[in-house]
Amino acid sequence: MNIYGKKIGPETRIYRIFPRDRFLQLFQENKNALVLPTMWDDPFENAILQAEVRTASGEPGNFSFHGDVYGQCWTLETASDAMWKIYSRNSNAVRVRTTVGRLIESLNASQGEWAYASCFIGRVDYMSEKRLREFGSTVFKGGLTPEAVARSLLAKRRAYRHENEVRLIYFERKRPVLLL
Repeated sequence: MNIYGKKIGPETRIYRIFPRDRFLQLFQENKNALVLPTMWDDPFENAILQAEVRTASGEPGNFSFHGDVYGQCWTLETASDAMWKIYSRNSNAVRVRTTVGRLIESLNASQGEWAYASCFIGRVDYMSEKRLREFGSTVFKGGLTPEAVARSLLAKRRAYRHENEVRLIYFERKRPVLLL
């Protein structure tokens, strides 16, 4: 498991607001559910992985593994009226508290040694649109690695900085990371 971001570590407390039925399902099935980043609310979310890219030979392409990346969003905010309004639309939700370390332990238990290559947790960096574009054009300069993909999902528009997010990013082991 890889941890990224300023001022977070294993003892950092994080919070998540779950719809009550999803919370109960978590305990009934003893499984933590992650979703495709395309399901996140912000239309600019995951924009880097949705963008058309150019191969080394100049051919247009896209990220073939797009459907193999999952995420889960947490917050560092202990109490936030905005978060309750966003994630508890029908007022039927619960707030869960854990630590970064406990979340990592649960993933390590389910993924074993594969966790270091498939699981990432990091603090979201809120950027201006200009800085976000610059970041998008440089995040893969060192190669198309799982770490670079995870970092691309830890960038978000400043309009959402009230969420003060920490994100869990997970790669399903279906196929290798390649450009088509």
